[in-house]
Amino acid sequence: MPLCEVCHLINTAEIDAGDLPYLEVKYLRGKAKAEYKASGRLVERGTPLILVDGENSGEVFTTTETGYMGSTFRELFVNPAYDFSFILLAIKLYQKDLRENKTGSAIPHLNKRLFAELPLPLIPIALQKQIVKVVNEYFSVLDNIAGSLN
Repeated sequence: MPLCEVCHLINTAEIDAGDLPYLEVKYLRGKAKAEYKASGRLVERGTPLILVDGENSGEVFTTTETGYMGSTFRELFVNPAYDFSFILLAIKLYQKDLRENKTGSAIPHLNKRLFAELPLPLIPIALQKQIVKVVNEYFSVLDNIAGSLN
């Protein structure tokens, strides 16, 4: 099944909700202090965002606080009938393809057609959750190994 049947990108309207942090890439990566704006595209804490413009198009972030979404992002809506973490793993699986197949010449953009057509296995949600659990366990083991090497 194509990814577009499970999730889609949302570009919310700008609103004036008062001074809130501007959630741009450097800030979400923890490499810059928050700028505050009086209006913008409001997103709540815990909202998944996908980078659609720039070199790392296709990278997914989860907001750590309520604020205004940076202009290079779109909100990533995932159908609640699917496990969100499973969908994120699937998107990460295709990260290289997304980075290597950007559109635009001056500023690279996420290839939205490629993104929409990414194939996903149609499996029961219980199995999706089990796969996420096993993958996270393996990542934890790898993190412990990497930590012991330092």
